Formats: sequence, C-alpha cells, structure tokens
Amino acid sequence: MRRHQFELGRKQFGWDAGRKQAAALRDKQARVRRGFGVAASIWGDFGRGKAVVATVSVARDGSVEVKNGLQDIGGGITTVVAQVVAEVLQRPVEAVRVRLGDSELGPSVGSGGSVTTASVTPAVRAAAEGVKTQLTALAAKQLGRKPEEVTWSEGQARAGSKSIAWAELCKKIEGEAVVATGTRPETYGAYPVKFMGGNSYQIAGVQFAEVRVDTWTGVVTVERVLAVHDCGKVMNPLTARSQVQGGVILGTSYALTEQRVMDRVRGVMLNPNLETYKIAGARDVPREIDVVFTPVDTGANNTGAIGIGEPSTIPTAAAIACAVHDALGVAVRDLPLTPDRVLAALGAVPTRGVG
Repeated sequence: MRRHQFELGRKQFGWDAGRKQAAALRDKQARVRRGFGVAASIWGDFGRGKAVVATVSVARDGSVEVKNGLQDIGGGITTVVAQVVAEVLQRPVEAVRVRLGDSELGPSVGSGGSVTTASVTPAVRAAAEGVKTQLTALAAKQLGRKPEEVTWSEGQARAGSKSIAWAELCKKIEGEAVVATGTRPETYGAYPVKFMGGNSYQIAGVQFAEVRVDTWTGVVTVERVLAVHDCGKVMNPLTARSQVQGGVILGTSYALTEQRVMDRVRGVMLNPNLETYKIAGARDVPREIDVVFTPVDTGANNTGAIGIGEPSTIPTAAAIACAVHDALGVAVRDLPLTPDRVLAALGAVPTRGVG
C-alpha cells in the first residue's frame, strides 16, 4: 500500500471529524447513524507483450491513420489511441483517424480485464515513433541537415534556421504513405513484484466511504465515496475518472443488493434473472463519488499505462462494510448488507437462511 494515499484521503474526506460524529451518534443511541470506513487494494500490470501489433501511416496528403484489431466497448480506448499518435507526431487529436474492430487490422487484446490500454498504447506509440523516425529522415534530406539535427514544433520540422511545414513535408513522401508497425515490448522497468503467480507491477488504491444507517429499518445508504488510486500514467483523466466511478458503483451494488441464492442440494441458482437478482439502481448508488489519481512512474512500458478497470471495484464493498461497523458498533460480516442482516447484527431479528 502507499501510505501517502491514506494520508491524502484522510484529509480530503474529513476522516477524523467524521469518526467523531459517528461515535457521538452511537453514544446517543440515535435511530439514524453515520459511519466512516476505509479499505485498500492492490493490483498488477496485465499488459501483454507481443500480443498487439499496431500500424501507423502518414499519407502524402498529410492525413494520419492508426490501425489495430481491438474493440472499443465504451472504455474510450479510441480516444486514447488517437492521443498517443497525436502526441508523438505533434498533430491535433482530431486529425488522427483510428480504425479498430476488425481482426484484419492487426492482432490485439480484448476490451477488458485491465489489459487494453496497457497492451495497446505501447504498441501504438512504437509504431508512431517508427513513422516519426522516417519523417525526420525525410525532413533532414529536404533541409540539407542530419536527422539528429531535426526538431519538431508547431507542426513543423526545423533544423537550424530552416524549417518545413507538415503538409509540404508529406508531399515529399515517396509512394503513397510512410508506414510503420509496432508491438508492445515485454514489461520492463522499476517496481517488479510477484502478483497472482507471475512478475508484475503493483498499483494501489484506497477508498473511503460514508454511510447512513437507519437502525429501525436496517437500511444502509451510501452517502459518498472517495477513491484514491494510481494506475501508472493516467492517459485520459476524463475517461479514467469515469472508469473508477463505474467501478465504485459496481462495488456498491455488490455491497448492498447483489445476492445469489443457490439450492445447495441441486446446485441450481434460484434467482437467475434481473427481476430477482437485485442490481443497484440510481437511488442505491453513492450520492457523491470523488476520484483522485496519484500517478506513479512505473517504467513498465513506453507509455507508463497500467489498467484501472477491476482495481476500482476491489475496495468498495469492504470500505462500505467498515463504515457500517463504525455506525453500529458491531460488524455485519456477510454481503450484501441487507436490512435483515443489519438488524440481526443489532440483535433485533434472526438472520434469514439462504439456501
């Protein structure tokens, strides 16, 4: 765990004052109580080596295209891929055309499992760097200089007092386009640890939760969650923040409502549909979800990206359960934290058997 994440969250969440408030409500035996909880998680870098092959091309008309066979099912990888190419070639993001979703566009990974960004962006960057090397050599030839003398800025290649604009340089391309492919090198860098049976890189997260518990009805309401996570380099703050918020919502659903009921004799699930397997709705999720990133330079790959899909879900239910414990003074040790289990922990009703 990273101690600074705990300290940062403690201050931002108002932990000390909140715990005092929770203790005061317990002492008064108030009907509606508040509780504060915290939980932490670790995760690893699951970026896959040479499973991804990306292709970047720059045509004579100056257009830029990147191709890979991955899919974008809502995680925003299309935008991130365009950002990587735009950064390397110093072009506007909107000028980069991204072609995805077809296996003919190159081997790739699935969209999920905290592998997508960490696997694809390094390959894309390697391909973009390959194109830039070729364009730099072409610019040096046009400017009468050595490639190592050429620098790029504001859409121009410069060497000494001479420069050539992007559009003019691209017209000098021999053939239809300059093309390069790239793969993701095997993970390398700074902080190797053993994780889930292999060498990986540890990333950490801490989540703080505030709950309100009605001791008469046993209903738990999550007021707010603060999620403090690192995931290597944050490639796109907007989509990464949305990813964490989604993970917190999933974790809240797991904590409060999701319950699989099994017939233990026949091995049959007795609530096999969304009518009887309760997924958290709009009124069940936290009223506030704040996200703070604490970037860590792992040196794991050439973009520094590590996945943040699953890690944001891991500590949520534990933080909520700890907050309920804080509110009641007794622990509810089974999920979901349904009203009957809360009341049973308070000694009000017997627990309900589940299969």
